[in-house]
Amino acid sequence: MTAPLLSVRGLTVDYRVGRGRLRAVDHVDLDLEQGETLAVIGESGSGKSTIASALLRLVPVAGGSVEFDGLDWASLRGAALRRERHRMQFVPQDAGSSLDPRWRVRESVAEPLVVAGKPLRQAREQAGTMLDRVGLEGPLQERFPHQLSGGQRQRVAIARALVSRPRLVICDEAVSALDVSLQAEIVNLLVELRAERDLTYVFITHDIALLPYVADRVGVLYLGQVVESGPARDVLVDPQHPYTQGLLSSLPGAHAAGGADRPVRGEIPDPANPPTGCRFHPRCPVAVDGCPEFEPAAVAVSPAHSAACHLLGPQSETPGRTADPLVPPPSSLLRKARS
Repeated sequence: MTAPLLSVRGLTVDYRVGRGRLRAVDHVDLDLEQGETLAVIGESGSGKSTIASALLRLVPVAGGSVEFDGLDWASLRGAALRRERHRMQFVPQDAGSSLDPRWRVRESVAEPLVVAGKPLRQAREQAGTMLDRVGLEGPLQERFPHQLSGGQRQRVAIARALVSRPRLVICDEAVSALDVSLQAEIVNLLVELRAERDLTYVFITHDIALLPYVADRVGVLYLGQVVESGPARDVLVDPQHPYTQGLLSSLPGAHAAGGADRPVRGEIPDPANPPTGCRFHPRCPVAVDGCPEFEPAAVAVSPAHSAACHLLGPQSETPGRTADPLVPPPSSLLRKARS
């Protein structure tokens, strides 16, 4: 078997807050094969964007390892990092704020190629071809960002990310600022481009309804820790962690489809002062006595599907399964996940 394109072990990211420390990402493990899409989901404040920033080398890593495309990615510095940056690119949530308002969009898309040393004329030609592919043709390429719609600016961001032919693209809430019809267009475009270019995606989102359309694998993040991970089909149809069950329960139609009315309630705790034991226990409807005291280990519920919950350990009534009934997703997700 070949090694994963991306292998993350024990990734830890700390921020200084006054005189203290906030652990935004706490010993996260991730694996991603070439051509797959890994969706990272969770509420705001769970650490999703910090993982993206750490992978992109935009924030310091306090611990762990990142192996990417045969490189010890976390240890690259200076010229070596600049030389390899084209392998991993980024599509942001707000494309408008990431584009220079003084530059026409063709110049913005050509910029990564110019920085890499390509002649300006060649860079502009490649940028034009890439903009054509994402649906921005002719005069649109000579407009400034403020002259484009939100969906068009997102297409510019995708073109800029792909023009240097990366292996991995990190999409951080790449469609959350768009209305539903535009979300569908951009998601379809990303899926098409993945097939055409053999791309690999990390798709960061808080919108669990998008997962059947974009994800091969899912990692569920809560307060900086992965609480469940596995194939998208398994996580959507058979969620094992109460937090994942709650996220699915909060989707429109979940209760009508037969799922328990048990959405995640309350506010996410202060990441600078997380709860002891299982971090989800203050909000968990099935917490047991040991939850505030002991941090649960990840338990394999199938060869590729694991979750970190005390109810999945030896003390549960049925090993490898939750004692509480699982929350099924809405019928629309079931149909897509089983297709």
